[in-house]
Amino acid sequence: MSAESAVYEALVYACSQNAQMLKPAEQKLAEWEVQPGFHLTLVKFFSDQSIDANVRWMASLYFKNGVLKYWRKNAPNAIPLEEKAEIKKMLLMRFNEPVQQIAVQIAVLIGNIARFDCPHEWMELVPTLVEVVQSNDLLVQQRGLLVLLHVVKVLASKRFQRDRIHFEDLTNKLFEFILNLWDAFTQLFFTSIQEHASLDLCATNLEKAIISLRILKKLTIYGIAAPHLHPKCMMFIRVVFQRLKELLDCRLQVKQIEKQQQLSDKLSEQVEKFIIKHMKFLNLFFDTHPASFVEFIPAAFEFSFNYVFHEGTNLIFEDNVITFPNFAIQCLNLIKGILSHNLIHVDSDKEQIIIAAKNEFFTPERLSYIFEKIIMHYFLLSYDEFELWDCDPESYVSDEGGDSWKYNLRSCTEAFYMILFQKYSPMLIVELQKFILKSQSITLTEASDISDLLIKDSIYNATGLAVFNLFDEVSDPNYCNKFLYIV
Repeated sequence: MSAESAVYEALVYACSQNAQMLKPAEQKLAEWEVQPGFHLTLVKFFSDQSIDANVRWMASLYFKNGVLKYWRKNAPNAIPLEEKAEIKKMLLMRFNEPVQQIAVQIAVLIGNIARFDCPHEWMELVPTLVEVVQSNDLLVQQRGLLVLLHVVKVLASKRFQRDRIHFEDLTNKLFEFILNLWDAFTQLFFTSIQEHASLDLCATNLEKAIISLRILKKLTIYGIAAPHLHPKCMMFIRVVFQRLKELLDCRLQVKQIEKQQQLSDKLSEQVEKFIIKHMKFLNLFFDTHPASFVEFIPAAFEFSFNYVFHEGTNLIFEDNVITFPNFAIQCLNLIKGILSHNLIHVDSDKEQIIIAAKNEFFTPERLSYIFEKIIMHYFLLSYDEFELWDCDPESYVSDEGGDSWKYNLRSCTEAFYMILFQKYSPMLIVELQKFILKSQSITLTEASDISDLLIKDSIYNATGLAVFNLFDEVSDPNYCNKFLYIV
């Protein structure tokens, strides 16, 4: 039996559920992984689309693990240079992998090799990927984008100064190209929806737009030191707000199509995923480059306010029940992040711009409106929360700490409410008094409507969360008796 046949047989047995076949196969593969030519043989197997998919996936898995252990030049039993060269050549020959799971494995392992060899020892990698992404073959194009994503992710994670310089150089070369891809694929998705194209084609265009956005995020956050000095980058951030509005409208349209044709909500879920990735990008961009985000603060305030509290709520609410909580969470996190930012790394001129933007946006009328929406909508207990409270009270009250509040609508609303109360306590204390008086006017009896109980609970919750800011008010002798009477 030849060496390749023996490796193939071991891979077949390694896919077996029979322990008597599985264990010996794993032992043989572990012995062979230090032998020259073994990893090249694995590449040949997972590249051969005529072989069973399970065997190919197993070969890609073993190869990926081998790269992590033996690709470094100074690693014990390192893969020979000649074998490495042949492997890299084979990996760039085909991008038409039909099996998604194997395609992801190949993309990840190419990224792992890029960590060691890019840019100097694999100079043809990025130019080849750029060429592949421009292919007319939809599958080849998608696979090329997937590989490029994992390569960029790996290179963005390197932290040595020389590696950061190399990544900034790569960003300068790639940014405009990927920006155009993101815009083109997104527009193709909108067009395919408007023209009632097949949902498979819509999903394909959307997937490529999502991958392009993920690449752009890495390039923008880690490859551009001063985004405000990069015109294309600032244009990208500006366009993101408009793109989000279009996607939110498109989400409703896709949901209507799925409902009319009695289809699963898979495509609408992908649209929601795309929206959330845009919002997460905005939050991360502000956290990483606050000075560069300054000019977008008014737009961020208006956008988030409109969709979470004002006219745009019809896109995320249905029958007074929020249908897109993850979007509301990201909007609230963005406003809270801007409100609570300490401005340490922002120069005095931009600091004044931020302060002016906050004062212009958070007028007494708008604060009153937001306060009412929080209490009358977001603090009201939902049916699911009632169920959890009744069935598992410990889980209902559990607080995991850390940043867990960023991923739960009630928790992030409470965090936003507290920072808002902290920043604008004189005006919000007056608003809170009004609601406390309202709660006193609600008399609960056995015949009372459940809505009265929910409103009363919401007001009490708002009062409890603001108690730290109410301390000075309650301590004031001239005010104490009046306030305690209200409570």
